[in-house]
Amino acid sequence: MYKALATYYRVILILLLMAGQQVHAQIQQTWPLIESSFFSVNPSLLSQDAMIIQATHNRRWRNVRSSPRQADLSVQIPFRNDKMSLGIQLGSDRVGPFSSDGIQMAYAYGFQVGKTKEDQLTLGVSSRLQRIRIDHDHFIANNESDPTLSTLDERTIIPPSVGIGINYATTPPDYAHPVQLLAGVSVNQVLPLEHRFESFSLDRLSQLFAHLGLNIGLSQDFELKPMLLIDATERSETNYAVRLQASYLSAGWLMVQYSKSGYLTSQLGILFDAGGIHGEKFRFSASNSWYFGNISGELGNGLLLSFGYHKPILN
Repeated sequence: MYKALATYYRVILILLLMAGQQVHAQIQQTWPLIESSFFSVNPSLLSQDAMIIQATHNRRWRNVRSSPRQADLSVQIPFRNDKMSLGIQLGSDRVGPFSSDGIQMAYAYGFQVGKTKEDQLTLGVSSRLQRIRIDHDHFIANNESDPTLSTLDERTIIPPSVGIGINYATTPPDYAHPVQLLAGVSVNQVLPLEHRFESFSLDRLSQLFAHLGLNIGLSQDFELKPMLLIDATERSETNYAVRLQASYLSAGWLMVQYSKSGYLTSQLGILFDAGGIHGEKFRFSASNSWYFGNISGELGNGLLLSFGYHKPILN
């Protein structure tokens, strides 16, 4: 009995600590599991060759009733003749008594560089606006005299943030150049605007994101893509993830990712012909994440589902 109670309170304590990190993550950002959503942390990674409409839903821990949940809808539209792309993402998060809704807009412009003008350097800028809501009824002890609770508004508009990013990509894989290099970096919170909003009191810290990867064309239809993803926040430990994705371009992909924070993720993606004349595809993916921590058995695995529509943009 004592051991069961000790385990129970231990789980509650760790969940509270992790929930605090998740609420902070609602303000900060992390690398998405879906590659076509990478533009949310680095706007220069907006799609350059296909219009993408995508919806995702994520539940962090299946064994926890009040597990953090996230859903978003995004649209990316490239204009290849103008060498630019536009993107918008609507997102919603729920972590215990805290929930947030937000919108992010992104713009990217590409330059052809290199001796043969086949490499591409892309610059991107994005702006993000969020609203956090707090349900006081979810608090176990709602002491109105507590100064911490009394200063929390039920609805708080988080000041808009501005992020910038850069990405360099060599020639896409082909018979003459079977290996493509991908490298980039981005920073958010480059224009802090907190002083313009009197009701905002949560910390917002600048974040640095970096990625380095290869896209290896093993055949005309098969590609292998190893990547290193890094994110660093002020006053916190740097996190990284190692990712490997194998893609059969006409059928789908398999991906495995391990992060320093203790998550191992596998992802299966399937392509369906949308019946268009320009190679339009429906894309469905399912991602399963396992947490290798002290209470991994109590938390359970995480599940992310994604459904999207891809339409290639021709020159």
